[in-house]
Amino acid sequence: MPRPDDPGRDARTYSVLLALLFLAGLLVFFFALVLPQFLVVFLVVGGFIGMIGLQYLIWGWWLSELLSKPDEPPSEQP
Repeated sequence: MPRPDDPGRDARTYSVLLALLFLAGLLVFFFALVLPQFLVVFLVVGGFIGMIGLQYLIWGWWLSELLSKPDEPPSEQP
């Protein structure tokens, strides 16, 4: 059994996730061929999820970095 810090384990996990992402894209493609309305719904929902993800990446990382820093005392200026 591989240890948790085994780099090969991470590579296998990412390759499986990539394969699942490819299969999901293939499924969406075939749904769009059969039902073109599905593509519109998928794009609208995907757009909302993309905007939420972008907001998390921009504000979430910035805010978590800001909150993790210790408070600095205000500098006194004459």
